[in-house]
Amino acid sequence: MLTLRRTSPADTAFVADLYAATRADEVAGFGWDDATTAAFLRGQHAAREAAFAATATDDAVVEVDGVPVGRLVTARREAGVVHVLDVAVHPDHQGRGTGTAVLRDVLADAHAAGTTVRLHVRATNVRAAALYARLGFVPVDDAEAPSPTAGTVLDVLLEARP
Repeated sequence: MLTLRRTSPADTAFVADLYAATRADEVAGFGWDDATTAAFLRGQHAAREAAFAATATDDAVVEVDGVPVGRLVTARREAGVVHVLDVAVHPDHQGRGTGTAVLRDVLADAHAAGTTVRLHVRATNVRAAALYARLGFVPVDDAEAPSPTAGTVLDVLLEARP
């Protein structure tokens, strides 16, 4: 059974491990040694956590049958929009519909309230982009919805309207 529960300080190690696991393939391509890779991931994770602490309105651990397998972080920066800041499923648990179920719940709740859902996806993250397209997300111009990553070539802003 899939459940979401509020992230707590007890989840710190899980959240850090999840971040490292979801970035492992990408970072492996850099050709760094283990110590450099670990230091890079720690720094990137710390920066993300600081940004989430400043902007997130909801931070949840995704569990399947009581086992933590992912995370969902959202924010409501303006009226009528839910921003998905992070949706991650550990690679060992991907491909089982968990991410799809989490996002369907976010979309159902938001759309029932007449709210748009927005998120960014790396242009190179083909699997995630395909998932978002299946769920009805379409690209929008960052100029219409300014964000910290507006105009970058790596990120594409997507939204799903009610």
